[in-house]
Amino acid sequence: ELHESLDLLGMQYVDLMLLHGPSEPFGYEGGCSRDICALNAAQWRAYQDFQKMNKTRSIGVSNYCQSCIECLLSATTTSVTPSVNQIQYHVGMGQDPESLPSYCRSKGIVVQAYSPLAAGGVISSEACIRVGQAYNKTSAQVGLRWVLQQPSEPSLVVKSKSPKYIQEDISVFDW
Repeated sequence: ELHESLDLLGMQYVDLMLLHGPSEPFGYEGGCSRDICALNAAQWRAYQDFQKMNKTRSIGVSNYCQSCIECLLSATTTSVTPSVNQIQYHVGMGQDPESLPSYCRSKGIVVQAYSPLAAGGVISSEACIRVGQAYNKTSAQVGLRWVLQQPSEPSLVVKSKSPKYIQEDISVFDW
């Protein structure tokens, strides 16, 4: 799968490769069972090898709960701690949902927020709109800024086809 991903991208290496958990061909069942733990460890071993071959600079996980991270870190084959755990994280979830951001930080794992605008929910949030009006910012900028200033020091992933919205997303540090 890893080499195929590089081929599809037309790249010799990537900066970050994320393990989203075992896919169906590898026996995905859902949840953090003992079987899933073993599958995660086996796939993580392949990611570590991929990194040793200089095909990726960093390796991380996506949507891993604390127990799945603990399982991965305790595996005898694990020699590299995930650099990132990409999770859904936005203002509507509170500062430390399920204590996962603080747990990741304690392990040296960067939290990367995907869907930081809650699939548009932040944009229509009355609270975010009011804060934005007070600072002459959009509700989206308020939501992105909220994520970035959390104690767990997360990074975030945003997407837009609109140059205007891309510029707004970048302009979250000037207030």
